[in-house]
Amino acid sequence: MIAGWLRARPRLVGALVLGVLSACGHNSPTAPEIPTVPVPTGPRLLRITTAGQCAADGRPIFLLIYSPVTVARSGSGWIASATSPASGTVEVRFQQSRPVITGQSMPVSGTIRGVALHVPDLAPGPPMPNAGVDFGGDGQTGLSGFAFAPSTLTPVAEVSGVGGGAITVTDSEGRTCQGSTFSWAVGPPGSGALER
Repeated sequence: MIAGWLRARPRLVGALVLGVLSACGHNSPTAPEIPTVPVPTGPRLLRITTAGQCAADGRPIFLLIYSPVTVARSGSGWIASATSPASGTVEVRFQQSRPVITGQSMPVSGTIRGVALHVPDLAPGPPMPNAGVDFGGDGQTGLSGFAFAPSTLTPVAEVSGVGGGAITVTDSEGRTCQGSTFSWAVGPPGSGALER
């Protein structure tokens, strides 16, 4: 019955088919753009924390490194590089890794290389001259984390997370050890700016 109805009305059927195809062509969805959380550029402060995972002379080395960096946009990502020889040769590269989870946070991933030297004047607590972390020069030490926009939970914009790879830790006494994990954050400059 339906087949007979369709055969009796070929023009109507053709018009319906053309209309459907036309609608599909004009309303085909495009890939949505991935929204990003703004990452402040300019002078910032890099914080590196090692949690005593390696030891020297039978004692674990705990470090909290504060190192000035300058953040700049680079293609679809960002680069945070040492501002002067006093803060070392560190270079952090990161980019958005997945769609934004909320309007206030954005997953990121990247790499870190070079040496991050501690600048005692920027950190609370006792000075730790000559302390630093060497991430190697091959860019194989990976990072992951989140970029946070200012909110009630995170009053200042920052990027923070964890990293893994071969690192060499040196404390203010000149002791060194080999490690593999650390936490990192890039936030506003100023003493204690990254402390929660």
